[in-house]
Amino acid sequence: QMGGYAQGGGGCHPAIADCGGPAALALEDNPEEVGSDERLQQFKAARQKNAGLTRLGCVMLPWRKPGAQEVLVAGSWDGWSRQLALEPLPQGGGFGLVLALAPGEYECKFIVDGKWLASEDLETTGGQFGNNVLRAGNSLLMPVDVAGGKEPEGKDNLAIGGG
Repeated sequence: QMGGYAQGGGGCHPAIADCGGPAALALEDNPEEVGSDERLQQFKAARQKNAGLTRLGCVMLPWRKPGAQEVLVAGSWDGWSRQLALEPLPQGGGFGLVLALAPGEYECKFIVDGKWLASEDLETTGGQFGNNVLRAGNSLLMPVDVAGGKEPEGKDNLAIGGG
């Protein structure tokens, strides 16, 4: 655990149910992992009833190197258009941010005190930029728009702070 978050790319803010735990991993597109044939049928029936609702995946963005004053992150989830601020984690545990992203693979890079850097805690690409790689699953179901209490109109991604 890292300041209330599970380590790695699958952790999630405590305000959201344990979307990074073993149960959530079983909900990703792995119906064969649910167990018996009866459980598989239940899985498929539930997925069919929930078809059409937005699904997201939680991704933890950690920065654990000591000494940073400000840590931002930019990524392909929004076309690199915005720099999101990571929040300080308790007990000097670095900085962190949880994003709820549409399922898929994304690249990101951290801006630490003005310098663009990759996190050693996340996988990196082999390309010239050495960006970090994130994979968002689909275990988080969004039946309503969190901000307005209405049906979501699109697959807007959510950022949830570290505190």
